[in-house]
Amino acid sequence: MSPAGTIMASRVVAIAAAAIAALGLSVAGAQKALVITTAILAALICVHLLLDRGWMRLPAMVSDPSPPEQATEGGGDTKGGAAAGEGGAPATAARREWGTAFKDGANLVITVEGVVLGLVFAFIGNHGTTGLVNVGAASLAAGVVLGILLYSLASGGVPSGWGSAIASLMLNLSLYALAYGLICIVAALIMRAPAS
Repeated sequence: MSPAGTIMASRVVAIAAAAIAALGLSVAGAQKALVITTAILAALICVHLLLDRGWMRLPAMVSDPSPPEQATEGGGDTKGGAAAGEGGAPATAARREWGTAFKDGANLVITVEGVVLGLVFAFIGNHGTTGLVNVGAASLAAGVVLGILLYSLASGGVPSGWGSAIASLMLNLSLYALAYGLICIVAALIMRAPAS
């Protein structure tokens, strides 16, 4: 399986895992809001997969179009010649370019999740937490850890092919953790809001 195929397969697995988790929580009699937020996560991952497929098929805006798998996610393997790094310059430049992109993405995820965790502690933590807030906070903390790992790996550059596929998977997982944490916390705030 190619790196781009692995990325797509991992998203399909993430959709199935979130849907199965929502169904399992429902059968186990978990809090209704937790079941709904987990189902929303499955739908969000599905939308992300569909948008990514559409994004890859947009017409190329540059004069040197490349195959869709290489244009997004960094999932393409380059083979042969100077493009693959004989002489070192093109492969090193591509490695730095992907490294910078993944570092920026990881930095954004770490910052947003850290701010949200701080807000959860400051505003919600003082009034007691619910199970939904605890799940959301745990999801945000997991996303921070994944983001830090990705940032540390990408700071040395990301090799093309499987290296960029692994970095893309880590970024996707940290983004899904951010989304799930935000969904859980917003759901907890909505449930806590007084009826007007």
